[in-house]
Amino acid sequence: MLGRMMVEYAAPTLCGLKPASLFAPKMDEDRLRREMHALEMEWAAHGLRLHRVQTGNGTLVLVQRPQMIAQMLESPDEADFLWERGYPVEDVERAVDTLVARMEAGGEFPHEVGLFLGYPLADVEGFIAHDGRDSLAQGAWKVYADVEAARRAFESFERSTAECKERFENGVRLGDLAVKSVPTNRGFYGMM
Repeated sequence: MLGRMMVEYAAPTLCGLKPASLFAPKMDEDRLRREMHALEMEWAAHGLRLHRVQTGNGTLVLVQRPQMIAQMLESPDEADFLWERGYPVEDVERAVDTLVARMEAGGEFPHEVGLFLGYPLADVEGFIAHDGRDSLAQGAWKVYADVEAARRAFESFERSTAECKERFENGVRLGDLAVKSVPTNRGFYGMM
């Protein structure tokens, strides 16, 4: 069941197109823990990590590629943005732990989650500046800057999800859907 949700909501991360995906699993906590534990060892070999995030509104699953998050943290603009918000940008694991802690703390959801999910900095900043209103376009995120690049990214995410769903329904194991490594310096829109 968790495998099907991973394909539905995290295919672009499985395919190495974005650094992380976040979704609300539709299953009970005990089953979620068991299924996550079963996947964690297999997925570590594919460069993927799973986090169970307990928020006031329920449980979320964060699927992330530390290698891609490290690339994002090496970008001076993204690193400065996160550093100003108290993130330890020199350490991927600590940065992700900080994000998870902030999501679990309650209150306003941390908008910087968008950077971890592969959203462009200009769109994260635009979302904050406009309080989530007045976007130029919407898809996987609200777009405030480069609409065409975002549309290409959205299309690539949709294609990867459709391909993963088809392969999964044809019996391909979840671990075999995940790419083992991601080229470096591909940027958020490197998949286009």
